[in-house]
Amino acid sequence: MQKLICPVISLCALWLVAGGSLQASETLFAKSNRFQIPYQYDAAEMQRMEAVEIQLHVSQDQGQTWQKSLSVSPETGRFDYKAPHDGEFWFSVKTLNRRQQLIPSEANTTPELKVIVDTEEPLLNLNLVQPQPGRVSLSWVANDSNLNAETLSLEYQQADSGGWQRVSVLPSPEGETSWSVSQGGVVAVRGKVNDEAGNSGSATAQVDIDRQQFGTRDEVSPPDFTKPIAEANPFSQNVSISKSFADPIPKTTPTPVQPQFVSQSQPAPVMPAPSAEGFPSVNGESPANANSANNNSAGAAVRTVNSLRFQVNYKVDEVGPSGVGHVEFFITENDGQKWYRYGEDPDHVSPFTVQVPKDGRYGFDLRARSGAGLAANPPQSGNKPPIVIVVDQTAPVIHMQPPQQGFSGALNQVVIRWQLEDQNPAEKPVALSYATTPQGPWQPIGGWQADQGSYLWDVNDNLPPKLYIRITARDAAGNLASAQTQQPLMIDLTRPSARIVNVESLPTGQEAANNSSVQPYNNGPGR
Repeated sequence: MQKLICPVISLCALWLVAGGSLQASETLFAKSNRFQIPYQYDAAEMQRMEAVEIQLHVSQDQGQTWQKSLSVSPETGRFDYKAPHDGEFWFSVKTLNRRQQLIPSEANTTPELKVIVDTEEPLLNLNLVQPQPGRVSLSWVANDSNLNAETLSLEYQQADSGGWQRVSVLPSPEGETSWSVSQGGVVAVRGKVNDEAGNSGSATAQVDIDRQQFGTRDEVSPPDFTKPIAEANPFSQNVSISKSFADPIPKTTPTPVQPQFVSQSQPAPVMPAPSAEGFPSVNGESPANANSANNNSAGAAVRTVNSLRFQVNYKVDEVGPSGVGHVEFFITENDGQKWYRYGEDPDHVSPFTVQVPKDGRYGFDLRARSGAGLAANPPQSGNKPPIVIVVDQTAPVIHMQPPQQGFSGALNQVVIRWQLEDQNPAEKPVALSYATTPQGPWQPIGGWQADQGSYLWDVNDNLPPKLYIRITARDAAGNLASAQTQQPLMIDLTRPSARIVNVESLPTGQEAANNSSVQPYNNGPGR
């Protein structure tokens, strides 16, 4: 009877609940923990066998033990399975007949389908630096337990690239490359990599290449906070215009410009920026969410950066025949209570480089003056800044406690505890990883997650017996910090047991000689 079941039931390709299928192979990967497992059967043979149900048996320890997971009527044709966690699952189907016999028997259970469930996206870290003026160095590290390094894609954008261009490298989990930047300026890089399950991880980075050899645009002076702007319009002046030219010049006031800020150490487009609605994101998050706790300026876009130096992309609208005579920038440290004149863009062409003296919260605004001398009033005391930049160069501080195995009596659970300190934390600031050596390579335990102060890790026999654990933290500005165990954590899922195997009597003389080591039994009072 067991030989008859082989052609009667067979597992088909794996179907994800969200749609699409995974073609059969030795081991399948699924990025969702919910999927359908169809099966095929011979209806006539099933009727002859008097089959009453089809059972799905699952092993989570590579076939050492099996448990019944689901049962359906034969005509159902599929199992709707939900994996309890990420990991490797083996599946086998059995038929139960009216005599309550399993075919094949439990003793003859073999895997018919192997699935690795992986819902975590890969972690990709990019490091972009200037090793020398006019040159860029890019290094990357991609971590995932099921990384598909062949999918690595790296692109760069700079002033002379005309858009995003491919970085030509051999795909690998980690590597380094460099190239020359003929015109200097901001260089941005973005990367993407997938794992075998199809999860995608991405990262961005940027750096400002020294451009002193290109003129005075990089000669930036910090703002002078000792000289607040006057309440009167500093642009007002007597302009002498001849009668013949007076009429053709329209007496319009240029519209105040909504600036856009691009940190030199944070990812953002290098080309001329869109309007404020297209404000660049921080690590994939909108500026309003990147530092919402500090957003006290009504209607102001808030951006958190980790550099004292960043660029302003701007656009001047409603320019008349006289053109643009000046573009001036204004700065405030107290949300518009007092404004200071920062400086002027000498060539009136975006972008404009800004440098602040220290970490803090800065509001910005700017005004354009026409060639005929017409301009809007500068920002006055009480005017809120349209854009606020929070400069934060301080990395988070991590206080890591020693991990503990056997939390609440469960040997297969390790509790990891920490305390995180930062003024501008990211929405999901913590990532956990492990390695067999203090130097790595590090494998992710979980992706970026909320700061809960602890994490309960389910371990299994597939892990090495000695592990180092690392906690990585990031803030809204992109500053990174990490802490790791100095001593390895022993992963031991075996609970020792002891039993008495024999009893031997001691000779009289030997008993006296060993009397000092014998503990007499006393069940009297006080025992």
